[in-house]
Amino acid sequence: MYRVGTIVGNLTAINRFFILCLIILMEIACHAIFPIFLGYPISSILYIICGILLPIQTALFFFIPAKRESQKFQFIPRKFAYLLFFLLACIILYYCESLFEMNAIDYKVADMLPVIDRMCQRFLINQEVYAIIPEIWDGIQPVYLPAMWLPFCISTLFEWDLRWISVLALMTGIFLSHRSLLLKNKLNAGILMSVVLPLLVLLISILILDNTMITLTEEPIIIGYYLILGFAIANKRWILCGLVLALCISSRFIIVPWLIIWMCMLLFLRYRYIFTRVTIPFIVVTSVLFIGTDAFRHIELFFTLPDHYLQSVLGQQEKYRPIINESLGIAKFLPFQNLGVLHNLMLVLSVAIPLIGLIHYSKLKHLIPFHIYSLILLKSYLVVIYNTLSLPYSYLFYTSTFFSLTLLVSMLQTDVNPEDPNPKNLEMY
Repeated sequence: MYRVGTIVGNLTAINRFFILCLIILMEIACHAIFPIFLGYPISSILYIICGILLPIQTALFFFIPAKRESQKFQFIPRKFAYLLFFLLACIILYYCESLFEMNAIDYKVADMLPVIDRMCQRFLINQEVYAIIPEIWDGIQPVYLPAMWLPFCISTLFEWDLRWISVLALMTGIFLSHRSLLLKNKLNAGILMSVVLPLLVLLISILILDNTMITLTEEPIIIGYYLILGFAIANKRWILCGLVLALCISSRFIIVPWLIIWMCMLLFLRYRYIFTRVTIPFIVVTSVLFIGTDAFRHIELFFTLPDHYLQSVLGQQEKYRPIINESLGIAKFLPFQNLGVLHNLMLVLSVAIPLIGLIHYSKLKHLIPFHIYSLILLKSYLVVIYNTLSLPYSYLFYTSTFFSLTLLVSMLQTDVNPEDPNPKNLEMY
C-alpha cells in the first residue's frame, strides 16, 4: 500500500488527469471496439476493471498529494472550444439524419419507441395511458415511467421522428456536462483534447460501430438525465439537482437505493442547506409526474417489473442467452439458472455500495468535497448495478459510460492546479 502511495505521489496532477482520460477511453472501447478483437468475456472484465479504477483514480486526486512540478502549457482561445463542440454537434445531426432514414421505427424490430409513441398519443387526447395497446404484439402492457415517455410528446404532437427528442436530450446533456470548458478565456490545449477525445470515440461508438441505442431505443433520454444530474452536482446547483433526480427516478427506479441513502447522508452530515434545496423540488416534480399521468395507480406494476423480466428470461433461455453473451456485465459468466442469484446480489449491492460510501465519507469528509464524492459514489453505484443486471442489453451500459465524462470534466472544475498539489486549488486549464 505504501508503494502504491509513493508511485501515485510521484505523479503530477496533469499526469493523473491523463491517466483518468486513458481509463475512460478503455471503458468506452469495451462497448464496440474491444469485443471485435478480444471478444465479449474479456471486454466485460476490462469494463468492470475500468469502472472500478475510475472512481479510485478520481479520489486519489484528494487523498494523495500530487508531485510539485512546473509545466509549460500551450493555451488556445475559448472560441476554439466553441468551434470544436459546434463541429461535434453537426456530426451528430448529420449521422443521425442518415441513420433515421435507413432505420425506420418498427415494433417488430424493437417495440420500445412504438409503445412510447402510442402512450404519448393517448396522453395528448386524454385517454388511459397505461391501458393495454392491442395493435402491438396483439396486446402489450405499457410499462414506462412518466419521465421516460413524456418528453416524446413533443415529437408526437408535431409528428416528428421520436428519435430527434433522444438526440436533443443527449446533446443537451453533453453540452451541459462540458460547459465548464467553455467558460474560460484561455484553454489548455492538451486538457481540451483529453476531454474531447473520449467524447469523440464514444460518439463514433454509438453512431457508427453500434447505432442500435440511437436508432431503436429511448436510452438517450436516460443518458441525458444523468449527464444533467452530474452537471448539477458538480456545480453544486442543488435545486436543479432535485429537479433532475425527480426525472431520473421517474424514468427508471434503478437509482432509488442510492438516492435514499444519499439523502440520509445529507441529514447525517447535517447538510440541511443542500437537503432542503434538493428535497423540495424533488418531491414537487415527482408528485406532478406521477399524479399528472396517473402513473401512481400502477406503482405496483413498476416495482414488480424486474421480477417479471427475470421470470421471462429464465423461461426463454434460447432467446435471451445470445443477448446476455453479446453484451457487457457478469451475467454471461454464470449458469443460466443462477441469474436469480445475480438479481438478488444486485439488490444487496444497490444498498451496500451507497451505505459503505456513507460510512466512508463520514471519516474522510475533510479530504474531499462532498459534491465530488457524490459523483464518485454515483459512478461506483452505476458500475456495480449495470454489471450485475440479469438481462444486460448492451445499450444500457452507455448510461454509466457517459457519466464517466461528467466525472472527468468535474476534475477541471474542482480547482486542481497542475502546479499545485492541493486539490482545493486545482485549475487545469
